[in-house]
Amino acid sequence: PSANQVQSAPLAPATADGTMTPFDLLPSTHVTGPTSPSNIAISPSGNHAVVTWQYGERVTSYTRNSQDGRLTLVGSWATANSTLWGAREAVFSPDGNFVYVPAEYDDALNVFAISSSGVLSFRQVVNEASLGNTDLDGIRGIAISPDGSHLYATSRQGKTLTVFSIDALSGQLTLIQTLRNGIDGVTSLTVPSEPIISPDGTAVMVPSANGFDSLFF
Repeated sequence: PSANQVQSAPLAPATADGTMTPFDLLPSTHVTGPTSPSNIAISPSGNHAVVTWQYGERVTSYTRNSQDGRLTLVGSWATANSTLWGAREAVFSPDGNFVYVPAEYDDALNVFAISSSGVLSFRQVVNEASLGNTDLDGIRGIAISPDGSHLYATSRQGKTLTVFSIDALSGQLTLIQTLRNGIDGVTSLTVPSEPIISPDGTAVMVPSANGFDSLFF
């Protein structure tokens, strides 16, 4: 996406040879002030999309036409205490009922429920105030286990990989473990990026920009 627009295209290749043709441009007129769309996430069902706005401090949800991929705005959500500054991505839970949005500049991890019609409802924010520590300082990326039971978050300033359990009914997070660079034998978590989980859920891989390594847990 460009600085102030969201461009959508079908998830399936438009032609037999795999090439794609952009066909729909959604202006950001529904977002006021600074915007900068940073990520588009598609629900597991393919029926909804969520866009994060890095400097707009909000997320917007859309319904998605399963036939041609076109998006229709459902609504926009901004948290009352501004916990979405630096929102870089949105990640759906495997069942599609919840959306998790890390905000790098607010050191926060936001939890939303999403209805069958695409309406977002704020459920929880996990941040330095609620945790009482700096585990999420500069939170950079998140990943959810294939079974939806755990969420893994990396933080660049904190130099951490933080593990949360996920409540299946509410989607809310509970801290269960933090791995920090230089403690308990953990090395090369100097500038951790997006965590990646193996398809079977048994390994978490974290690339680290300054350590020139990937860590395996």
